[in-house]
Amino acid sequence: MKKAFCLFLLFFVCRSARLLYADTYTVDNLPMVYLQDKTKHVVNPDGILSAQTVQQMDSLLYRLETEKGVQSVVAVVERIEGGECYDFAITLGNKLGVGNRQNTGLIILLSTQDRCYQILTGEGLEGTLPDAICRRIENRRMVPYLKTGDWDTAMLQTVSAVCSVIHGDDSLLHDGSGQPTGTKGYGLMWLALAIVTGGFLISIYSNRKRNTCPRCGHSPMHRTNSQVRVDRFQGIEHHTVYYRCPKCGQTVSRSHDEPFDNGTGFGGFPPVAGPFHRGFGGGGFGGGFSGGSFGGGSFGGGGAGGKF
Repeated sequence: MKKAFCLFLLFFVCRSARLLYADTYTVDNLPMVYLQDKTKHVVNPDGILSAQTVQQMDSLLYRLETEKGVQSVVAVVERIEGGECYDFAITLGNKLGVGNRQNTGLIILLSTQDRCYQILTGEGLEGTLPDAICRRIENRRMVPYLKTGDWDTAMLQTVSAVCSVIHGDDSLLHDGSGQPTGTKGYGLMWLALAIVTGGFLISIYSNRKRNTCPRCGHSPMHRTNSQVRVDRFQGIEHHTVYYRCPKCGQTVSRSHDEPFDNGTGFGGFPPVAGPFHRGFGGGGFGGGFSGGSFGGGSFGGGGAGGKF
């Protein structure tokens, strides 16, 4: 009995010492793994989360950045300076510049010993993730598991829910440059439409001009005959088309060349054979991912958080 009591006392003392001397992180000494590897968004210096959970969240958040342009930092630690997750998160986000010029940054923070949590959104993300949605996600997906100490489930479900909401917002369309396109996509759409329409009108004008009689200006001229001469050595078809003006009787001919299609579908060139016929699918590139950089985003206080 005495031995059991001594073991219990030793365990209690060791645990108390661990809690007392646990690292207290500041915005300056919190390790930013994203800066060394742009696929890593989860900061887990105390090993609170399992490696599998970290990997799953990193995958979700990397996809979020590449597809929606939303930069994120998820930090899970035992203690933070000041003990208040909101103050720590907003200071961290503004100091690092998490996000981009559209301010679509995201920070999710959990401090287990301070028993606080925070979802913080940049101003450009507040329309997609309003405070009420953040609070609902926390109440349903995070807090119930935090109260039982199930940190893995709490954080993974929270990140999954947040990513799902953001992916459902089509106004955040990523163009691969690190910026969400938003309304820029509509501008590009109208530009493309204008180019296509302009090209169509130019084509109509060119065809009409080409089919106009050079003597009297009447249009259209009537096609009367055509000839095709094949040059198999060069793989070219020489086409000649004859036209006659129905008004003045003027005749003209127009010629053009086309690649000769010998049945291979490659216009006179033989099918590609040998080792190059495999194309480019077998190649690959070695090496790991390079470090990321934050895009200068800022935070105004959107999101939700609390104690548990």
